[in-house]
Amino acid sequence: MGIQGLMSFVEDRSNEFFTDLKLRDTKIIIDSYAFFHRLCFNSNLELRYEGDYDAFTDVVQEFFESLFACNIHPYVVLDGGCDISDKKLTTLKDHAKEKIQTAHSLSLGGGGGVCPLLVREVFIQVLIKLQVCFVQCFSEADRDIMTLANHWNCPVLSSDSDFCIFGLKTGCCPLNIFQWRNMNTIKGTQYYTPAKCFSLDTFCHHFSNMNKALLPLFVVLCGNDHINLPILDTFLSKARLPLGATSSKGKRHHRVLGLLNWLSHFDNPTEALDNVLKYLPKKDGENVKELLCCSMEEYHQSQVKLQDFFQYGSYICPDTLNLGLPEWVLVALAKGQLSTFISDALVLRRTFLHTQVENMQQPNAHRISQPIRQIIYGLLLNVSPHLGNHTEAKAKLHHLQALLLGMLIGPLHGIINSPGKEDLQEDAAKVLYEEFQRVKEQTQLGMRLELDTAHIFCQWQCCLQMGVYLNQLLSTLLPEPDQTRLYSGSLVHGLCQQLLASTSVENLLSMCPKAKQLYQCLFNATRSYSPAELFLPQNKQGTTWSKNRMGTTSHTGCWYEGSNRFGLLMVENLEEHTEACQLQ
Repeated sequence: MGIQGLMSFVEDRSNEFFTDLKLRDTKIIIDSYAFFHRLCFNSNLELRYEGDYDAFTDVVQEFFESLFACNIHPYVVLDGGCDISDKKLTTLKDHAKEKIQTAHSLSLGGGGGVCPLLVREVFIQVLIKLQVCFVQCFSEADRDIMTLANHWNCPVLSSDSDFCIFGLKTGCCPLNIFQWRNMNTIKGTQYYTPAKCFSLDTFCHHFSNMNKALLPLFVVLCGNDHINLPILDTFLSKARLPLGATSSKGKRHHRVLGLLNWLSHFDNPTEALDNVLKYLPKKDGENVKELLCCSMEEYHQSQVKLQDFFQYGSYICPDTLNLGLPEWVLVALAKGQLSTFISDALVLRRTFLHTQVENMQQPNAHRISQPIRQIIYGLLLNVSPHLGNHTEAKAKLHHLQALLLGMLIGPLHGIINSPGKEDLQEDAAKVLYEEFQRVKEQTQLGMRLELDTAHIFCQWQCCLQMGVYLNQLLSTLLPEPDQTRLYSGSLVHGLCQQLLASTSVENLLSMCPKAKQLYQCLFNATRSYSPAELFLPQNKQGTTWSKNRMGTTSHTGCWYEGSNRFGLLMVENLEEHTEACQLQ
């Protein structure tokens, strides 16, 4: 959800509304959606190349290790699928359009932030590796988080302003002023994390000791993701909202400050709501009242008891009781073993596909993985998938080479960080790993995004993601790949440039025989599934390229559709980011 302008409003007055904490020896509940977005955008991660997942993994690990050092026990709560009532559908579409525009800006060298496609899957895998307790809700998690936090009397870590309104007993710690990188010690022995906690009591006291029960009405009048009634602008224009002596600089906080001062004059929500309706046409009054009251319900306790999951391994969600979903599906969703993509397709028969930094002049990269999605939809809805007449995916040999080379970063990291005595193998792995890091740094510093290359790697990620989802639906018949260090976008893009500039795979891997052997295994494994044309000697600017010494050939061969079962379908409009899953 979220109230526009509220979090920045209270943070601007942090001395008034926040208390200082030395956080240690406690449980803390983490709002995962806000958390991994904050880490993506505020940790100097490269976002143009659609996923430096190894760097993201390192940041997440550092964060949780700092909590462990302070004896803080984190419990992560993941949002689930889209709300089955569809009350946020318009908002979701608007957000999707904004992400497309941001991704387009990034692709052309502009600013902005779009989380990489697989960041949620990577995040879950890191949680599992670190043995951090987590649960995936069936839909939006905010109320469930609030209910769990009050049950445990522990704070919530989030950047969602709704947690300033929920009646949290122990308060909310905003992510951007949670100083996990600046641990301190008490008497030189016990670590703590400096933090600030929002105090709802102090906040209400500041506004003439306002009744807390008025805050849900404040939210819906201010506007959130659930309600944005144009008719409320009539009320806001006619009511003379008092700004008070502490008027905000600029206009962005005027509505927040004015509404809070205005509401503080009323004793309860019913009295305030009746006064709102006085400013509206009588014919609209009852409908508006019903909508406002319904939206205010979103700030009450949830019936979901997530504590049952952390204690017994399952919990009851009232929203699912009448949907007829199999028990194994609900359990797998709660454990994060099934993606929310699956629940959206099954329940809503509609999915939203994630925006990527790709070539916006080409058909959407998700189109290449449509045949896999059609199989998923067919299994979920018990219908036969109808696979479409696909165009070619224009991957070339150097794309495949760079992708496979990039996959070596995980094994190299494992060799370097494995316990035991140093040996020649570890030394060789370190040299190659450092060379890869140098390639990444060069790419991030100076290289302009090559859009066609970006598009191809976006297509590969789409196929990987849907392949993982299909595997989950089949109860993980195949071992799930470790995605935490499987793809590093800036490395793979940089390697593409090096391979085009005549660097050979053999020369690059000559320093590390173990990596060379692994690369050859990966390459041989892909060869039988690739078209023969990919490996034929090609002519480049009048020069014949001989067979590559690592079993590869020129950089110009195309990966033609003839042998690629995951082809690219043409689509021209914005709706390509939303898929309708119909029974027909």
